[in-house]
Amino acid sequence: ATHRVPAKRMIVGGHSAGGHLTAMMFATDWKARGSPDHPVLGGVSISGVFDLEPRVDVSCNSDLCLAHQGAGDLSPALLGPRVDAPLLLAAGEGETQEFVRQSYALWESWPGCRPAGSTGPLLVPDRHHFSVLSELADPRTELFSSTMDLFLRGRSVRSARGTRPRPVDRPGCRRPVSRAAHAAHGADSPRATGSPARCPL
Repeated sequence: ATHRVPAKRMIVGGHSAGGHLTAMMFATDWKARGSPDHPVLGGVSISGVFDLEPRVDVSCNSDLCLAHQGAGDLSPALLGPRVDAPLLLAAGEGETQEFVRQSYALWESWPGCRPAGSTGPLLVPDRHHFSVLSELADPRTELFSSTMDLFLRGRSVRSARGTRPRPVDRPGCRRPVSRAAHAAHGADSPRATGSPARCPL
């Protein structure tokens, strides 16, 4: 309201650390901060980090200085969503496996925030951590069309409170990978294998 942006039209989004901040906006008690119960229409989190605890015991934490308690308080996957709106999760297939695992972790933790018709995080083929952003500039891509769907559907999803509109099929658009593929991606994560401490991303 301060910036005269109506919440019913606002989509929040971010990439990498910005993807984490997007999810934290969903995990924030906005009513306690004097804002509307539903401050945004939806969110797009690309290649985000949602569980910070694996980073506590790795070398790169010398810069972050995270403790287990603090990491948990800043981990959307360990918190409950407080915003009733769809959150689109996406990552490039060429990302490190930890980024893919992180997206699935939030997907599993927040079933109420899954966009209509989605079956998992959107994994974009032939894209890595940086090139995945180019998909947002191409109207032919699944990431672009799924983002636009948030504007078109988000209001009805929120008003229905728990119901989801019928998904729209787009010939030629690539759908998210299966959970079996998720298991394959997650098998090599530092937490799953107990591998030596190193930066998981």
